[in-house]
Amino acid sequence: MNIVVFEKKLNNSELGIGSVNDYYIREDSGFNFDEFHFVKSEVMKFWCPSKKKYYNGIHYEKFANENRIAGFGEFIRDFSLTAADTVKIEGRIDNSKREYSIEAIKEENVIVISSSKNGYEILNPEKLALINKETKFEGKSFEIKFLKKEKKRSDAPVLTDYYEIYVSENSYSPDFGKLFEVSIENNIANFRKRKNWQKSNFIIGD
Repeated sequence: MNIVVFEKKLNNSELGIGSVNDYYIREDSGFNFDEFHFVKSEVMKFWCPSKKKYYNGIHYEKFANENRIAGFGEFIRDFSLTAADTVKIEGRIDNSKREYSIEAIKEENVIVISSSKNGYEILNPEKLALINKETKFEGKSFEIKFLKKEKKRSDAPVLTDYYEIYVSENSYSPDFGKLFEVSIENNIANFRKRKNWQKSNFIIGD
């Protein structure tokens, strides 16, 4: 039996946030779903141990020029998932027998930030409430302040909120790439690079 485990942090499009009314998990750069032996357009059942129920998912190939598993709106809503959380999919492949499971790994103390020319976009803005007057970064005051509303593109249907990061009341630019995270524990802020996905393989038996 071959066991494949795929863990992924979803972006806001996958979470159905914004103008896209869809919920899905797409392949990421460097990994595809081939090892799961999904069947195109087949409705599959994913067992969720923590909820003790099945969720349906459908594998689409080349949908909007990408491969994805769609139909996870109920799962995303049940766990109130944000861009900070991880979805874990496990496939157990034994010849023609296929079994799948899905689980959510919540991170309640993480703010996800995307950098752009307009400023910083907060992908889970509700988590800004983690920051208060006592929050410190390297012993200095730490704040994320609203900057402006602006369209991401000229043809964007909605305005996006952009923010600025301040350390000791000075503008601060973390060097963690375009997409990064801030964890807040006991009023201490720490930056970290975002790891979008990881995969593991296990073989049981001959």
